[in-house]
Amino acid sequence: MKVTWTIPATKELRKIYNFYKKKASVEVAQSIKSKIFQSTSQLENFKHSAQKEELLKDRKDDYRYLVSGNFKVIYKVTPKEICIVDIFDSRQYPEKIKRAK
Repeated sequence: MKVTWTIPATKELRKIYNFYKKKASVEVAQSIKSKIFQSTSQLENFKHSAQKEELLKDRKDDYRYLVSGNFKVIYKVTPKEICIVDIFDSRQYPEKIKRAK
């Protein structure tokens, strides 16, 4: 099954990259970005391998998450694809995760 990224998730990844590029280095930013992409690659073969996101259980869709460093990668499985919907820094206020759609 194909893994796709929503525009909001792509924007969050870009924000994360730019933050670490500015605060640390290009190498650190690239490493974080690569680890996030690597963590999502397992979903092609194991779409339900991650835990359900309890803070989003009231939503119609079944949201799950992977952990990559300090980040939660929020995704949902549709009949046609696995859709990455958000990347959330787990050090933030937990209720903020409800921005995922």
